[in-house]
Amino acid sequence: MATTTTRYGLRKPDLVDQSNVETDLGGNFDIVDTKLGAQRVASNARPATPPEGDLIHETDTGGLVTRLGGAWSHVGLPRVAAVSEVVAPYTGMLVYDTVQRAVLRYDGAAWVLCLDAGNTSGTIRGCRYKATVNQTTNNNVETAMAFDTAVYTSVDIIKDAAHTSYTLNRAGLWMVSATNRWPAYGGTNAAGERKLIFALGGVHRKSSTDHVGSADPSTQQVRDTFRATAGQVVQIRLLQTNTGALARATDTGFGGYNVLNLTWLRP
Repeated sequence: MATTTTRYGLRKPDLVDQSNVETDLGGNFDIVDTKLGAQRVASNARPATPPEGDLIHETDTGGLVTRLGGAWSHVGLPRVAAVSEVVAPYTGMLVYDTVQRAVLRYDGAAWVLCLDAGNTSGTIRGCRYKATVNQTTNNNVETAMAFDTAVYTSVDIIKDAAHTSYTLNRAGLWMVSATNRWPAYGGTNAAGERKLIFALGGVHRKSSTDHVGSADPSTQQVRDTFRATAGQVVQIRLLQTNTGALARATDTGFGGYNVLNLTWLRP
């Protein structure tokens, strides 16, 4: 009497059975043809009673799933150029974005960055701008510093038309560094205070202060590591006071010291 194999039900005629080429051989070949490699089915159309070790490729999630211990288990990370390729994501699903060079996780409502895999040839996670023109800063008036020229840019940071406000489009841990050099002033203008300020969302976070008592130029830097939510605005501000109540101008001629760097570090 004919029997069938355990995993895929291939027909095995007994020695006393008459074999039918169409049903015995042809039917077995059809079964083998569908089982070689991973079956391509949607995630809601997985086989109901698959054998252990069965492998399917889900057409709507892009993932590989295998049958282990009576349950389906995902294998590795799907590789996508955009998360829109995943038609039916599930909560907790991980994918590797080949454009961003990052691992993203679906939280049930949206894709969030889980791990940045490096930016050797992918999306830049930081920017660098420099000030190439002198900027007037009136006496005792806090002024947003303008960095008018881009050295390199990022889609994660949007600069406004005035070159003074930088909107962070990515939440997480960021690092900022900014430098400004004041030129030398003589006479009464050599006195007073010079301040460089880092402001996040309109609030001061860090500053560097010089109390000027000579005609020497001075260079200031602010540096900070901070957490930001998407949409927060970074500004670097200048403040100066002097007894002559005259304007000040940043010095752009001393080795390009007037720069702003913003770098996204991690979620």
